[in-house]
Amino acid sequence: MNRRNRTTGWGPGLAMLLLMAGCAPVPPPVPLAVAQGTELDLLGEDLAFALSAPPSARREAGFFTVGFPAFQAPATPEAMGRNALQVLTPPGRGAVGRRIDTALTDMPYLSWSWRLQPRTPAPMLTPSPDAPMRLLVGFSGGGTGTEETALSALPPHERAAVILWAAESWQGGAALTRGPYGRFVARAGGSDGRWWGQELDLAALHRRLWPEIEIGAVRITFVAVAAEDTAEESLGEVAQISLAPPPPSAPGISE
Repeated sequence: MNRRNRTTGWGPGLAMLLLMAGCAPVPPPVPLAVAQGTELDLLGEDLAFALSAPPSARREAGFFTVGFPAFQAPATPEAMGRNALQVLTPPGRGAVGRRIDTALTDMPYLSWSWRLQPRTPAPMLTPSPDAPMRLLVGFSGGGTGTEETALSALPPHERAAVILWAAESWQGGAALTRGPYGRFVARAGGSDGRWWGQELDLAALHRRLWPEIEIGAVRITFVAVAAEDTAEESLGEVAQISLAPPPPSAPGISE
C-alpha cells in the first residue's frame, strides 16, 4: 500500500501533531505581549535559545516545542547570513514556535524567508504533494468554539492556519478550510535551493478561511515552524519570521 495516500499533507498529519503532547502535563509557555505599532522578530537572534535553553527558560520567553523533529540552527555559509531554522525529515512531525498575544488587526502582516533543497524520492512511495516544512499560525476569539487545549500539544487556540509550499505550481494561492483548521498554499512549484521572501496578510487570510468570524475580536496566539512526517528525505530552512503592523499610511483593517 502507498502509505502517502493516507494523508493530504495537512489534515490527519496536523491532527497527529496536535495530539503529541505526551502523557505528562507541561506548563504552557508564557505569551509574549506585543507593543502596538512595533514589529516582532519571532525567532531571530533567539533561535539557538529556543532550541537549546532549559525548558523553564524557554517557556518564560514564550517558546515551545512539540515532538522530536530534526530542527537545528545551521552555522554554514549556505544560510547566506540568515539566522535560519533548518528542518530535516525524516524524522518529522513536530514544531518549534513562539506563543504570543496580540490582536490580529494590530499585527496582520506575517513575513518570512524560506527555501527547499530538492527532495530525495523514497522507493515505492509517491512523493508528498506538499513540502514537509510549513508554518502554523494559531488564532482565538471572535467565534463560539472552545480553545483546542485538552488534546493539543500546541498553545491554546480556537483556529489554526497551515501555510504550505506545494509541489504543483497550479496550487499557488489555494485555500481550504476544515472546521477550525485551514490550509493555504503560500508558494507552489519545484524547489531549486533558492531563498524566497514571502509576506502574508493574516487578516485577509483569516477572512478567507473563516468569513463568519468577527475579525476585530481575533487574536494571534502563536506562530510556529512545523514538520510533517514523511519517508522522503527533505531539507528546508526558514528565517526572518516576523509580525508587523499596518503601515502608518494604511487606512486600517476593519470588517
